[in-house]
Amino acid sequence: MGKVFASTGLGDVFVASRGADETASKPDPLMIHEILAETGVAPEHALMIGDTEYDMEMAANAGVDGLAVSYGVHTLERMQPFKPVKEVHSFTEMVNWLESRYLEV
Repeated sequence: MGKVFASTGLGDVFVASRGADETASKPDPLMIHEILAETGVAPEHALMIGDTEYDMEMAANAGVDGLAVSYGVHTLERMQPFKPVKEVHSFTEMVNWLESRYLEV
């Protein structure tokens, strides 16, 4: 992930990250478990945002909520068996939902 962050300049936006070359691949929950341990965040306070069934399966395996985005790799139908907490169809919809759910106004 370091190369991606370096090339995009987004490294400062993230507190922690993991890629498949750094830990077990999705849908193994180890990636999420490591990030939760590093950040001290409890699973019930975490959210996995993803666009594949592997993302949603990893979230379910890790005991965290999954947010399925329909504008990525897999269809919502492929992600629905893993019971995402929400399905969104645009970046704006995702941001609005996150703000309404997680930010106090």
